[in-house]
Amino acid sequence: MTRPQIGRGRRRVLQTSLVAVAASLVLAAGLVTPVLAAGTEWGTPSASSLYGVHVGFTQPVTLPTDTTRVEMLLTVPGADGPFVTEVVPEALGRPTTLDFTYDAASSHVYPNTRFEGRWRVTRADGSVDVGPSTSVTYADTSHDWRTKTGDIIRLHWYAGDERFAERALAVGEEGLRKASDFLGVTESDPVDFFIYGSRDDFMQAFGSGSYEWAGAFALPETRTLIADIAPDELDTVLFDLYVPHELAHVAFDTATANPYHEPPRWLNEGLAVYLTEGYAPNWRGSIRDGVAEDRLLPLGAIATVFPTSADGADLAYAESVSAVSHMVDAYGKDALVRLVRAYADGVSDDEAFVRGLGVTVAEFEDGWLRSVGAQAPAPQGPQPAPPGPVPSAWLASSPGPTSPEASAAIATSPAPTGASGPPAAGAATPPTAGPSGGGSRDDGSGMPLFIVTVVAVVGVAIASIAFYARAGRRRPAAPSTAGGPGGPQAAVGSSPAAPEPPPSALEEGAVAADRWVGPDPLASRPAAPALGPRPVIWAPEPPVETPPSRESAPSAPLEPDPSRAPEPPGAGSPSDTEPATEKGPGAAAPPADGPGA
Repeated sequence: MTRPQIGRGRRRVLQTSLVAVAASLVLAAGLVTPVLAAGTEWGTPSASSLYGVHVGFTQPVTLPTDTTRVEMLLTVPGADGPFVTEVVPEALGRPTTLDFTYDAASSHVYPNTRFEGRWRVTRADGSVDVGPSTSVTYADTSHDWRTKTGDIIRLHWYAGDERFAERALAVGEEGLRKASDFLGVTESDPVDFFIYGSRDDFMQAFGSGSYEWAGAFALPETRTLIADIAPDELDTVLFDLYVPHELAHVAFDTATANPYHEPPRWLNEGLAVYLTEGYAPNWRGSIRDGVAEDRLLPLGAIATVFPTSADGADLAYAESVSAVSHMVDAYGKDALVRLVRAYADGVSDDEAFVRGLGVTVAEFEDGWLRSVGAQAPAPQGPQPAPPGPVPSAWLASSPGPTSPEASAAIATSPAPTGASGPPAAGAATPPTAGPSGGGSRDDGSGMPLFIVTVVAVVGVAIASIAFYARAGRRRPAAPSTAGGPGGPQAAVGSSPAAPEPPPSALEEGAVAADRWVGPDPLASRPAAPALGPRPVIWAPEPPVETPPSRESAPSAPLEPDPSRAPEPPGAGSPSDTEPATEKGPGAAAPPADGPGA
C-alpha cells in the first residue's frame, strides 16, 4: 500500500503562499507614495535703510521642516559676487519672518549705494530654494535734497539757488560729453551728482580715513559724483575744474570696465587732469621741483593709491598729467585712446601699453623720465635685510673650512669642468673633488657617478666569486692510506712529524674543506694534523681522544659525536661569528625612510 505524499503537498502550498505574499508586498510598495516635506513658501520681501544706521531686509516665509541652512545673499555694485551670511530662523514648518540687518554705523557706506538681497534655503537632501529679490538705495536723508535732471546727469543739491544748480548741471554735462568724445564711448545710464554745501557734510559722506585735501570724488560703480562746492564758489575756477574732472573718471570707467584688472591710478587721474586743464604751468613747476630735489615717485608707486599728504598728492597729480602729456606728444592722441580701450579686454598693463603705444610700461617710463630730465627714482619701501653672521654651531659642524682664509679660498676656487655657467654673485664655489674626494666629478667619460659606482661594485663581486671558486677547486685532497717507506702521505700544510689522523677525522676534515674555502687566517698557530683548509669563521674542534695509530684504527669509520657537533655560523658569541656592529657615535646609521634616503 502506497503512502500519500502529504509532506510534498504541504511544501508546495507553502511555497505558493510565500510567492503570493511577496507579490503583494511588491505591489503595495509600488502603490505607496513617499510623503515629502512641502517646499518653501515665500511671501513678499521688503527692504529699508536709515542713513548712518543700517540697511535691513525682511522676508515672510514658511520653511520646510527639513531645512538645514538659511542664508542672506547681499549684493552691491562692483562686487564680484554676493556676500553670504547665515541666519538662524525662529521656526520650521509654520509661518515666520526672516530678518537681516547690515550695520552702516560701524561700516561706512557711500551715499547712493544700491543694496540687493535675496534669501537661500538649503534642505536635508541638498536641494536649494532661492527666494525673490528686493533692493533698496542707501540714501543720505540728512538733508532736504532738490533735484534737477539733464540729458545724463541728475543733479542733487540742498544749498544754493536755481542758478547755482543750472550752472553746475551745465558744467557737468559738458565735462562728461568732452571725456566721452575723447575716449570714443557713449554714455546712456544716468549719473547722480550730489553737491554738499559745507566741508563737514562732505567729509561725513566721504567717510573716515579719507583724504583731507580731496574736494570731490567719483564712484563709477554706482555712477555717482560727490563734490564739496559752497554756493559762493559758483563762479570760481575750482567749480569749473572739480565737476568735469570727476565726470571724466566716469567716462574712463565706461571705456575700461572689466572684471579682471584695473588700469593704473596715475593713468586715470592724469587723463582727467589733461582733459580739464592740460599740463598747466603749476604742474610743470611741481615736476621741475621734484626733479631738482630728486623726489619723483616711480609710476609703479602711484599705480594703485596716491600719497595721503597734500605735498605728496600734488606731486603725484603732476607726474600723472606729465606722463599723459608726454604720451600724447610722443605717440599721439589715437595711441592714448587705444591704450585706454585695451584695458576693456582685461589685459595686463604691459599688454595694454604694447597694444596702444608699442612699448612696455618700463620702456614708456624711461622715455618720460628722459623727457623731464630726471633719473630713474630709487625704489622706496622695505628692502631685503643684509645677511647675518653664521652661527658658531654651524661652523663647528661644517665639514668644510671655517677660517676666513679657507672660506676665501673656497669662494675663489675655479668652477668644476663642465659647469653650465658662472656662479651667482657672492656665492662660494664648491671645491672640486680630487682623485680620492667625494662628490660628483666629470672625468671625461660622461658617465654619471652612480653608474661608475655600480660598475665597480659588480666588477668587485665578479672578481670575488671567481677567486673563491678557484680557491675551492684547488683545495687539498685527502691523504692516502697506502703505506710506504715514509709511512702515510701527509696532507698539504701538515707537519711531517704529525701523526696520521683516523679515517673519521679525515672525513670530517673533508667536509670542512667542502664548506670553507679561501686563505687560512689561523696560519700563525702551531701546526696541527692536516684536516684541509680551516674555515674562515669557524673550525671543527679535533677529537679529544688521542688519535690511535694506523695499526689500531678500527676497520669501520667512527661516527661523529653529536654532542661535539660544531655550532652553525651566528650561533656563538660575536667573536666566534663576525665582528659586532658598532653602535657608538661613529657608527654608520641606517638609511632614513624620508625623501633624502
